[in-house]
Amino acid sequence: MTADEALALLDRLLQAQSLRDLQEQVFRHAWEGRTYPDMAELIGYDTGYIRDIGYELWRQLTQVLGEPVTKNNLQAVLRRQRDRSPKLAVPEVTPASPPDRDCYWGEQID
Repeated sequence: MTADEALALLDRLLQAQSLRDLQEQVFRHAWEGRTYPDMAELIGYDTGYIRDIGYELWRQLTQVLGEPVTKNNLQAVLRRQRDRSPKLAVPEVTPASPPDRDCYWGEQID
């Protein structure tokens, strides 16, 4: 599962509640295994502030998912959620059907 797939899954799980931009950035960096100081440097905020955003995010996800979520167990928890509810899996894109070749064009100019 990629970070984008995990975020798509979270969008479906959170429904009306969506992640703020900074929460999404913290989520992506946590998904990649970065530390809070690394995140703060990359995002451009104080380490304590990024840690607070992370704490708020993990608390919100814990409430929604019904199991403890931390920066360290994030991937495992979301994989379990995906496996428990196949309907939450990222939908596959199906190609569109070809156009109907027998349509009437009237007196259309060639």
